[in-house]
Amino acid sequence: MGLFASKAFRRGEVLCEYTGTVLTLRQLLQQRDRTYVMGGFGLNAHIDAGPHPEVLARYINDNFDKSKINVRFNKLKTLKRAEVIALRDIAPGEELYASYGQVYWRGYEARQQATAGTAK
Repeated sequence: MGLFASKAFRRGEVLCEYTGTVLTLRQLLQQRDRTYVMGGFGLNAHIDAGPHPEVLARYINDNFDKSKINVRFNKLKTLKRAEVIALRDIAPGEELYASYGQVYWRGYEARQQATAGTAK
């Protein structure tokens, strides 16, 4: 899908927030689809934006071309949410990209392999 800037943003400006349902570790482990789950808030605090299509930040993609990364997630651990911050000036219509990090992609690959193994 992707998320595109509706107006110009200056470097350092907060564009939106990543919010959602707070999951405990037990709930997370029972969750089959973790596509929109953001960790890093503590052992029993994982944010799932999956059931919340109104959370615009959930549509931000990663880009393996790191020169295209133009926003970052600033995790507010006590508030259980993350601000989306512009890393540089962003023009209207520009797609927003953030690095999901290696932990996300390792988990994604492990889940893909586990799913492929159960599909046989």
